[in-house]
Amino acid sequence: MNRKIKFQMPTRDDADADRDEQWPASGRHFSPTPRSVFGGSTGLRLLVLCLMLVMVLWAMSYAARPENWNWLFKFNRVDLPAGEVAGDEAEPPASDFRQPADTDSDSADPLAFAPPSSARDDLEQSFWRKVLRRLDGDDQVRLLTLIDCATKQKAVPAGATATLSPLWSRVRRWRRDLHLQWQENAADFSRFQPAVERWSQTVVPAVRAVLEDRIDQALATDDMRVVASGLSDTATGLIEDRTPVGRPQEAYAWFSAWSEVFEQPIGEVQENPVTVTQLLAQPEAWRGQNISLRGTALRVERVSASYNPLGIEQYHVVWIKPDHPSSFPWCLYTLVIPESLRCGPDETMRSVEQTVTANARFFKNRLFNAGGSAGEAAVAPLLMSATLEVPVEVSASEDRGFRMPGRLTIWLSLACIAGLAALIARSVYRSTIGGRPRALPRQEQLQQDFAELQQDQRVETVSDKLKRLGQAEIDDPQD
Repeated sequence: MNRKIKFQMPTRDDADADRDEQWPASGRHFSPTPRSVFGGSTGLRLLVLCLMLVMVLWAMSYAARPENWNWLFKFNRVDLPAGEVAGDEAEPPASDFRQPADTDSDSADPLAFAPPSSARDDLEQSFWRKVLRRLDGDDQVRLLTLIDCATKQKAVPAGATATLSPLWSRVRRWRRDLHLQWQENAADFSRFQPAVERWSQTVVPAVRAVLEDRIDQALATDDMRVVASGLSDTATGLIEDRTPVGRPQEAYAWFSAWSEVFEQPIGEVQENPVTVTQLLAQPEAWRGQNISLRGTALRVERVSASYNPLGIEQYHVVWIKPDHPSSFPWCLYTLVIPESLRCGPDETMRSVEQTVTANARFFKNRLFNAGGSAGEAAVAPLLMSATLEVPVEVSASEDRGFRMPGRLTIWLSLACIAGLAALIARSVYRSTIGGRPRALPRQEQLQQDFAELQQDQRVETVSDKLKRLGQAEIDDPQD
């Protein structure tokens, strides 16, 4: 039976579709110039992304400085003492304190026996603690003068023997009474014998030599220095925080601390960066330590010093706003300040605003009347320093203005900008001068390539396709 073979001649669309299946579009379409990565909206997004990265780095550097958060936590102001001039609470231990430092201790006799521990140093501290509580501020300063002269075997100040001798007689009488009480009450007095011998063989001869103007360097022994150090530590133990300046119990510790400030060489000062909060929370841990502070001086007061063996005539009290978040100021007692901070001849107080730095010794947390509201009590760490410095590179006006980003932020920003510029330059170079546009393939080349594909049977020819379709019609039994 004759069967008609039906087939459809391939159209141009079928040929194009078949060719697209065998030859991907990437091989047929060519761009005269490479597309720039930074062109159009893509380049704008990358540029904005790099700028945002630089801004984030700068914001991180700005947020890392605690002082920049003062506005958020209301740390932009600190409490200062009330009044136009320095009040009585701002005075150091002065000669006005005539009453004994402690009047309610040990009922009848403040040196009544209390069984100490077996340690010899505890005996000395117990004795000196009772003596200091019995003495007023002036007598404590005289005792400091006498012990210092006996330890170093140097002459006492001219005219001071008349007041030092009666004081020493009182101390010796208290010590003798205390020894008798020890003998009567102690079960084993032999363990106290070393303290008694050190007193009679070391302390008494050294003090008698300076009072009688018989200086003997052989008496400046290590045991005498141990006694002086123990007395200084005992006086430091009588310091009470959150109390006004000028307590009689602290007169010995006050001038003893000033003596250590003078005697310590500047090159050996160990600085500790500490915040105000640390000193307020842990005063015992930081007492007597050297603190490095920095801030803005807001007020300077000039107060007179009481009688002392160090020759101090007046102090400059500088109230400093810390450079870290805090509503409590530094209260710095210093002897030398720059000319720009000094009070005039007729001034006892002046308001300033200048960045200062100092290496000071922490004494205690002092109590004062704040100027914010009447009767409001405030505290501030009290520090001692021989000098106060003003940084040359920073002024008060510059400190309140714009701050340059940190060095790390600047270098990272420059690196990002340089990398972005290099990528843009490379893209522009490739699209204009540095790169050559790809030439369109010639027609002969296309025909030759297509013939090679047909020979390799990678592309079906028209005759082969007709044969395949005809064979499909013959093999189909249903048609």
